[in-house]
Amino acid sequence: MTQLPTSDPALDRLDALVGEWDTEMTHPMIAGVTRGLAVFEWVAGRAWLIWRSDVPPGPIPSAIAIIGGGSTPGRWPMEYFDSRGVTRTYHISMDDGVWRMWRDHPGFSQRATGTFEDDERTIRWLSELQQEDRPWKPDLEVIYRRRTR
Repeated sequence: MTQLPTSDPALDRLDALVGEWDTEMTHPMIAGVTRGLAVFEWVAGRAWLIWRSDVPPGPIPSAIAIIGGGSTPGRWPMEYFDSRGVTRTYHISMDDGVWRMWRDHPGFSQRATGTFEDDERTIRWLSELQQEDRPWKPDLEVIYRRRTR
């Protein structure tokens, strides 16, 4: 019998993300709003959280990410894969209702903060990027609206 991995009890903080979310995405270099769907679900006995983001074909890619593992409680690696063929490793944390994601990489770093509102029915996600040693600049913004449970 295969034993499931032991999960970090702090992963329970990510329960606020679990479910289906309608998304509205804007980007400083893309005209208009892109609408999509994000789904978060636990797998493997709550050891990992899967994040799927589906959008119509266009400049913003659909993606899947796997969150969990790592050796630092309360901070988890996230492996990201998108429809462009891009793969990246990020870090995730969730503290006091603030969801953070970051990637420190020479020449192209990213960071984002998701703030819960409206009794956890809305998340305002603001991301930034830094290329080379230039100042941080706005990147993708997403409003997540929870679908009825």
